Formats: sequence, structure tokens, C-alpha cells
Amino acid sequence: MTGDGAASYAARAALLEGALRSIGVDCAVEARDRLAVVVPQRAEDFTDPTRREAALRLATEHGFTHLALELVDLAGARRAGRDDGAALRRD
Repeated sequence: MTGDGAASYAARAALLEGALRSIGVDCAVEARDRLAVVVPQRAEDFTDPTRREAALRLATEHGFTHLALELVDLAGARRAGRDDGAALRRD
């Protein structure tokens, strides 16, 4: 989206992030049009089917049609000396 639409989805992402935190999911949320990209601090937050369903419901309630999880292995990156936050290594 461009213009006001992009700002609208950014605002929705911020609201969704707060809603997810209210159900115990410590995360960041990025908006890519109608896709909500959730970057949880702990992947374990999404192992419970009930919490996954709640996250999907919240994403829909906030105007998103899809939810994607971006799983970042920060501990593994630190052990390997690559603490750059990259979710996918391209080398």
C-alpha cells in the first residue's frame, strides 16, 4: 500500500502487537499490506494451539488477512558470533 494506507497498516500492527502482548506473546509486529509479520521473542509462545488461534483471531480483528511468524534464533546466532538479527542467512 502507499500513502495513508501504509500508515494505517503500521498503526494496526502497533495495536496488534499490544493485543498479542495482552495474551502473553512478547513480540514485534510488522505490517506488509494485509500481512502481519509477528516476530516473537520466544517461538514457544506459538506451540499452544489455543494461543495460535487467538493470535489469528486478533490479526483478523485488526484488519489483517494473514499472519506470518518470523522465527529468529538469537541464542544460536550469538553462539556463532552472528548477532545481527538476520532471520535467514544468505551466505
